[in-house]
Amino acid sequence: MHTVRILSLLSGAPNHGIGAVPSESLGRSSVATPKHSGTAKASRDPEEVDLSPATPFYREEASSAGQHGLVFDLLLLAPSSHTHFALPSIKFLSLFTGGRVGIYSCDDTSTLPQDLYVCAAVPSWHNPGLY
Repeated sequence: MHTVRILSLLSGAPNHGIGAVPSESLGRSSVATPKHSGTAKASRDPEEVDLSPATPFYREEASSAGQHGLVFDLLLLAPSSHTHFALPSIKFLSLFTGGRVGIYSCDDTSTLPQDLYVCAAVPSWHNPGLY
């Protein structure tokens, strides 16, 4: 089976179409704070953090994508330190397909070009037995 790698650049939570994450769930989900490439820190107040997915859409689609040899890399560009990406919902795209997640501040995208290259150059792997 051939594998296809899909690079998705996001600057916020999906808010249109069939995969839209309800806006009321964004206020209670974790806020991604870019520190440097590939890391995120959640809000420290446990009362504010809800890591349950707001929609089953991405889990279902990621499961199907993984079975068909699609790999999703998510590169999240944060315009501010309080940008919501709906990570509890969209994380399944990379988790179930073997992709990567990187979070970048718009002020500090120094490693973004290298990470884009790595996403394009790394051979895709696919093992349906892992899902």
